[in-house]
Amino acid sequence: MKRYIRHILFSAILTLALTSCEKENIFSTLTLNVRCEDLNIMTISVDNSLKGNFFQNLNTGEKYNYPLLSGGRTQLKVLKGVYIFAFDGIATLDDGTKRRVRCYEHRSPTNSLNILDDTMSITLNLMVL
Repeated sequence: MKRYIRHILFSAILTLALTSCEKENIFSTLTLNVRCEDLNIMTISVDNSLKGNFFQNLNTGEKYNYPLLSGGRTQLKVLKGVYIFAFDGIATLDDGTKRRVRCYEHRSPTNSLNILDDTMSITLNLMVL
């Protein structure tokens, strides 16, 4: 009987310990949507090797690469924090033509973006170059 009570007590303590130590989600799934005048953008490719193309966490200094933006959107999994970002990219339009576009709204610490939710969606207004 003592063994049975110990087993139940141990199980209860273990369950309590495991459920009270949940880790906070430190990552955010960020959806980037792009908008550019009256252009119907199919894809945007960004050359991540260029110095002016960056997506950087100001808290940690970590830099992320831009994936291909397809259908005017893409998703990134990033560490929660304060971010600056900008890029020049090549947009392929629905008629097959290519145009250079620029995103520059959040390029400096004064225009930084706080990414603190588990999921977040932002719309970037692009400029045609």
